Amino acid sequence: MNKPDQMSPNPASVPSFVTDPDHAPATQGDTTGLWTRAYFLRQATKVGPHTVDALTRLLDGKKIEAQGFRSCMNILALGKGGNRALLEAACTTITSDQTRPISYTAIKHQITAIRAQARQRPTTAPVASAPPPVGARDTSRAHLTGVDQFRLDTLTSNNE
Repeated sequence: MNKPDQMSPNPASVPSFVTDPDHAPATQGDTTGLWTRAYFLRQATKVGPHTVDALTRLLDGKKIEAQGFRSCMNILALGKGGNRALLEAACTTITSDQTRPISYTAIKHQITAIRAQARQRPTTAPVASAPPPVGARDTSRAHLTGVDQFRLDTLTSNNE
């Protein structure tokens, strides 16, 4: 955990701190073989174009790009297990509003909202299936009689 004397105070706001890229360790500059922007955008391409747009906006919004890598990894993890369509739908909704900030939490809540909406009862009656076509029925093995069998005098008589 960082100690307060290692953080740069923000002169505009006393209780918060700012990130100064000049204070990063020298080893942080060499990211060869580590996560990169290209890696996350390549993985997002497998999900869909709106996911690529969401991750691009997320990484563009960070002062130090590496600060967004964990969020990108978590967002892509939301698409595992057959949930790629849900992730793409959530990213479509989130990226449609250009003023809305992109975050893991926002996308996760959007996926939850999409799932809740899918579980709701339908508001309209389902389309009834078409009745079977009327056609000739095979009655060769049926024991059928005529209309005369249902007349009152036939029903009350003791004919066997």
